[in-house]
Amino acid sequence: MQNELDKINNNGWNVSKKIWNKLDDYERSYLIFELSNNKSKQVYRKRLDALRFKDKKKILDAGCGFGQWSIILSEKNKIVYGIDTLKRRIDIAKTLKKQNKASNCFFTVGNMEKTRFKKNYFDLIFCNGSIWFTNCESTLNEFKRVLKRNGRIYFSFANFGWYLKLLIKDGIIKKNSINFRKSIEFIFRFLQKKKSRVFLTKKFIERLLPNQLEILDYDFEGKIGLTEKVNISFYESRFLFFPSMNEILLRKKS
Repeated sequence: MQNELDKINNNGWNVSKKIWNKLDDYERSYLIFELSNNKSKQVYRKRLDALRFKDKKKILDAGCGFGQWSIILSEKNKIVYGIDTLKRRIDIAKTLKKQNKASNCFFTVGNMEKTRFKKNYFDLIFCNGSIWFTNCESTLNEFKRVLKRNGRIYFSFANFGWYLKLLIKDGIIKKNSINFRKSIEFIFRFLQKKKSRVFLTKKFIERLLPNQLEILDYDFEGKIGLTEKVNISFYESRFLFFPSMNEILLRKKS
């Protein structure tokens, strides 16, 4: 495991041994996936540059996890607020903030469906890989409430192919009952037209989108670029021809 920690730190993330030793196996595997191999700080920077997420006063990182996106967002923006429902992840994010000298990041336990922030507070909202675990309608309405006019929202999400892969490749073939049950749950909840713990599609999002929010761009994860098309994907785009991971960029109308 020391070798895995070295890979993360060679990417510039400054994760101490003290933090590493506090993590359970799942959390370590999460950090390895998010911060090692091709996922250096520079790759994160390129992703945010493609979205032109810079020179803003206040940004919300909703569902911030261990805070890695918040740390990079803080480099070219004035203040970044990261919220997550899990206190353990927020505690780790606060430690990573200190080790990466991101003094303009502020982390707190919070629910993105109902935040403590004032109306029209943020210039940008960033939500990577977590919105589909919430009540998406409530979350989108809350994003609209706290976002300034002409502000933008980015979020990425799992589509049908993600849970098809979880069912077939990671569940049946690997004989993993947890992945099998989880995929069945999400697929059935989608078919029952539930609004939380479901995979998302563009049509589903359009149906829930509140007034004042409009879609600027929609693509596979890692492909949206406002100045030019990019390809900085962390996930496979498709599984068995079905879209797996997508991202969307919204704007609040003036």
